[in-house]
Formats: sequence, structure tokens, C-alpha cells
Amino acid sequence: MSAATPRPARATSKAVADRAGVSRPTVSAILNGSADLFAQDTVRRVLQAAEDLGYEPSIIGRALVTGHSNVALLVLPRTRISEPLQQVIDELDDGLAPLGLLMILELARAGSTERIIEQMRPRVVIDVGGLSPALRQYSLDSGATVLPDFDGLADGIGATQAVYLRDRGHAASDYALVESAQDEVYGPIRFEAFRDHFEARGGQSVRSVRVPLDVELAAPVLRRHLDASPATAIACQNDDVAATVIAAAGRLGLSVPDRLAVIGADSSLISQVTVPPMTTVAVRVRELVAGVVAGVSGGAGQWSDQRASGQSMYSLVRRASA
Repeated sequence: MSAATPRPARATSKAVADRAGVSRPTVSAILNGSADLFAQDTVRRVLQAAEDLGYEPSIIGRALVTGHSNVALLVLPRTRISEPLQQVIDELDDGLAPLGLLMILELARAGSTERIIEQMRPRVVIDVGGLSPALRQYSLDSGATVLPDFDGLADGIGATQAVYLRDRGHAASDYALVESAQDEVYGPIRFEAFRDHFEARGGQSVRSVRVPLDVELAAPVLRRHLDASPATAIACQNDDVAATVIAAAGRLGLSVPDRLAVIGADSSLISQVTVPPMTTVAVRVRELVAGVVAGVSGGAGQWSDQRASGQSMYSLVRRASA
């Protein structure tokens, strides 16, 4: 009788992640219906790696349900995954692994997220804008540690933009938001923080303008807005919006920063290639991740202590546009 041929080892999400050069949570999100939130090249690499390895995510998904205490649930809003957010995801995965935690991505959805929390009983729930007040309380009631204090954390970009523009002598500045409603978690928070800090420092009343991410469409929108506004600067919810505003100003013959100062947010690659190069606000990802990991290992108080110490999670990247 011949010996039975051994079955090949089943592929894991880590193997797919390693082959594609991404994190395990990224693999999970892409293969479970959220590929539209990631860059096309990232999606292509993950799908190709999964096909090459014969990965079966449904089997892994069922197994995860039994891992109650070792799950860190990262709750995301349904928004585009920006470069800093992708870096946060990747570095959190690396930082939590030594603590014996497996990070799972969850896109916040009414009803669904509660069921995930109930079934997985995660040890920690990490909020990067996906938790409503009700979901946060539900997570706490389940016994999970919830980090970070997103509301307190998220206004840092708008505050940094406002302080910089006021210190540069701008008495009037408005705020540009992306026209699409998809990215409505971060934009309004950044705008409100900018408005509050700018006006508190003696600046004039701040208005918002929604800008399409198309220069041909954005130019007339910007023209109409500036015709009715005394603003000499525009702060933007992210670098994509800022790049569009800079290009639209060029189409209109408006010198940046002499006639219109423009400041972005997120310090993405596009901020380095605009003309002039973009002043922006960078997220200090390593400090942010270190604070969350400290909170997980030492309790939420560790995160609160770090925030209270005055350590900023943001830094200004000063270039030529503002």
C-alpha cells in the first residue's frame, strides 16, 4: 500500500500579506468586500497573491470568531484609505502583534459592528473615526478597552493649520472641503477645529467651500468663492483638496502664496510635487501608534497620560504654498 500524499499546508492571511507587501488587516479588508477603499495597485497585489497561494478567506474568517481575547478591532469609517491611515493600519498591526493581538479591520455599519463586537469580544477596540457615541458605549459595555480619544485627537490637524496661518498674519481664511460626501468623517471635524482655533485667535469668521477634485471644475468654484470672501488663505481638509486649490488658483492667475496661501493636511506624496510645494500638516504616525500600544498594554490611562503630557501627534511641514 502506498503512503498517502500529505496535503499541502493551507495558505494564511500572513502569507498573502507578506507576498503582497501589505499588512494582514489590509488583506482582510480587500478580500472581504472593501477593495474600493484601497489603491488599485494594492488591490491588484493582494488579489494576485491570494490567487497564487490559493488563499481561502472564508475559512480564516470563521476561525477568527473563536479568538475572543486576542482580537484588536480597528473600526474605520467608510472613507478612502489615505497614505497616513494606511501607515497607521500597518504599524498598528506590527505594534500589536508582540502583545499577542490579532488586528481585524471593521468598516463601521449600523447593526453589523455591534454583532462583530458581540461575537468576537475584542480585547481592544481602536477608533479612527468609525465609532459613533453609541458604538463607543457598546464597546465599553462589552468590556473592551477603547482607544484613542478620537474627538480629542482628530481636531489636531485643524488646530495646527489655524495656529500657523494666524501666526503668519492672515486675518481671514476659509476652509476647503472635498465636494464628495464620502469623506465626511474627517473633513467636518478638521473644519470645525480650524474655525474654532482661528476665530479664537482673533481671525475673522471662517466659511467653508466644497471643491471638486477636478481642476477644470474647481477653478470657477474657487473664483466665485473668493469674489465673495476677504480670505487671503485657504486651509484644506487634505492634500488632495489643497493640490486642487493650488492648481485652480494657477488657472485663475492667482499667485500662491502671495495672493492666496494654501495649507493641506496629511503630508501625502502629492504635497511634494505641487507648484509651489505644499505646506501641510503631518500625522506623527509612530507617536500615535506608540500611544495606542501603550494604552493597550497599560490601560487607557497610559494613553490619557501621553496626551496630557502635551506631546503633539501632528507636525507642520513648511514649504512654499503658505
